[in-house]
Amino acid sequence: MEVGIHDRTLSQAEVELKKSLQEQLWFAANAYESMLRQKARVKWLKEGDRNSAYFHKLINYRRRHNGIQGLIIDGVWVHDPSSVKSAALTHFKDRFAAN
Repeated sequence: MEVGIHDRTLSQAEVELKKSLQEQLWFAANAYESMLRQKARVKWLKEGDRNSAYFHKLINYRRRHNGIQGLIIDGVWVHDPSSVKSAALTHFKDRFAAN
């Protein structure tokens, strides 16, 4: 539907249809996220709040998935934590320095 959408002005009916479809998409996405939260809550209630292997695996997966393993600094892959930290600090200091 969006093929050629930037080439012309949408009619009022098309604008309303697009808005309606976007609202439906957001509603479906929120319903899906709610379902996932409910499933996780049910699993948590069944497993309990103990230090089970399930929770350790989940935490370790998130830690690996969300962690920064390294950076390309001056064209070289660096995975030494202190070098990565200093490069990130330098980058953001330069980025947000007051001009």
